[in-house]
Amino acid sequence: MSKRNGKIVSYRRHIHITFTGILFAFVLIYLMIQLAVYLSKGHVSLYQVGAADTYTSSSQYEGVITRNETVYYMDRAGVVNYYVQDGQKTYKGNTVYTIDETGDFSRMLESLYQENSSLSSQDIQSLKASLVSDSLTLDLMEFQQVYEKKAAINAEILDAYNQSALEQIDSSADFSGLTAYDAQSSGFVVLKTDSYDSLTADAVTGEILQKNNYSSRIYQTGEKREAGEAAYKCIADDSFTITFALSQEDESLFRDATAMKIELEPIQAEVTGDFYITTASDGTRLGNIDLDKYGSSYLSERYITFKIKEDSATGMKIPKSAVTEKSFLTIPREYITKGGNDSSDGVYKQVTLEDGTSSVEFVAVRIYASNETDYYIEADTIAAGDTLVKPGSQETYLMGVSAPLQGVYSANQGICTFRRIEVLNETGDNGYYIVKQGTTYGVTAYDYIVLDAQSVEEDEIIH
Repeated sequence: MSKRNGKIVSYRRHIHITFTGILFAFVLIYLMIQLAVYLSKGHVSLYQVGAADTYTSSSQYEGVITRNETVYYMDRAGVVNYYVQDGQKTYKGNTVYTIDETGDFSRMLESLYQENSSLSSQDIQSLKASLVSDSLTLDLMEFQQVYEKKAAINAEILDAYNQSALEQIDSSADFSGLTAYDAQSSGFVVLKTDSYDSLTADAVTGEILQKNNYSSRIYQTGEKREAGEAAYKCIADDSFTITFALSQEDESLFRDATAMKIELEPIQAEVTGDFYITTASDGTRLGNIDLDKYGSSYLSERYITFKIKEDSATGMKIPKSAVTEKSFLTIPREYITKGGNDSSDGVYKQVTLEDGTSSVEFVAVRIYASNETDYYIEADTIAAGDTLVKPGSQETYLMGVSAPLQGVYSANQGICTFRRIEVLNETGDNGYYIVKQGTTYGVTAYDYIVLDAQSVEEDEIIH
């Protein structure tokens, strides 16, 4: 009986490499590399350009208010009670306040407060209006301002109670030691004084604008005051002057201006006033705006924040962070001509033939921008060091001068492509440029551009 051979025989499997397999491997490796590059990069944010619109730029300033104001003082000690509420207008001869030297009149008012502690609907509406206005303009980090507003509200409430009580007192009642004081001139009654009462525009200095030594005091009805202290302030009319510091750039911009249009934000009003520039005693250059209305909205204010309305511009809004620069070669305008099969823009470039002789050939160029003397071209067909020949002449020009143009990176096709912009103006918040629409090689409405130009490079693939 024959025996089987116990040898183990192994068989090698042949691997068949095909062109399709190689191609698939290369594609897979490429995709893995692209995925790794994409994951290693930060996310690129895009901004969609909106349609062209009209924008008005404005810059914010802070100035000091001066006006026709007079402070009237107590001629004797006693408790003061007002007949006119803070901020209301009165006329010459009307009773503004009384001084109660004995306290009888004040005790009578106190008893009336206790009998009738409610305010009229008109007083409540006035308080509501004050609170709404304060909520829009008050800076909670300015503690002195907060305390002043609190005191002003308390004074307004006490004034309202006082007026209600005064209406109930019998006019024939006799109060010894009570003296009434009438208005010596017509105007707005203000129950607040400060360190710059009766300040004039020509006396404003840089130190005053910095508010280093500013202080104020609010007066309330029912207070006992000494002779010589302020009773009230009278502001003659609605006119006032705003004086503010000018930078060198401001002075250059406003040098020839005789009128200034400004926006008073808290009251949402635009007003135009006479404008002139002066020099303070400490050398500070000052802008002055004389206004003939809206002063009654700032009776208790010494400092004011406002915006100067500047030129309007119609264009597209571009974030400043999206703007970058790219260098272009410049060519004198007289060296550009028409040529080629399609009569495109180009230049005559000097070239060296194989036999060593010189010749001239037409080279098409893309013109991105121009000024009075030069064209800006991209360095693709022409490079620094090339020699150009002026059309119809033997004059030559050696390429080498470059200059930057502003632009953004368009990302419509997923590739960062430089697109030129022409800045017309900027928005009031300084966050955007207003750029011209229809610029050659520029952006158009609804294009997607890279929000942060510094985060990418030209021709980079972002998606």
